[in-house]
Amino acid sequence: KVEKTSNINSEKNIIILIGNVGSGKTTLINKATGENFKTQKGGFSCTRMFQSAKSRYNNICIVDFPGLNSEDETLKHIQVQKVGLERINYKAICIVARNENRFDPLFKH
Repeated sequence: KVEKTSNINSEKNIIILIGNVGSGKTTLINKATGENFKTQKGGFSCTRMFQSAKSRYNNICIVDFPGLNSEDETLKHIQVQKVGLERINYKAICIVARNENRFDPLFKH
């Protein structure tokens, strides 16, 4: 069962996900934790504040930030990102980048 973290800084291993709106940050946290945070296709962000949950693979807390380059509420997104980077005792930042190319040709024999 996924435990949502209420006090992020009580966790020892914290990874922050940062990337543009629509890059797959929330999808990544959903896959890694078994959580079901809301996602949306297109240039609009669903994530307005931090979302965090523990990974089901290791004792890692993953924090999903609002996306960069938001088309709406840009200043609010930047403020949330700034406060998070200043206050969360993270071990690593994972930059999530959207890839428009498929990887299928890499896996052909």
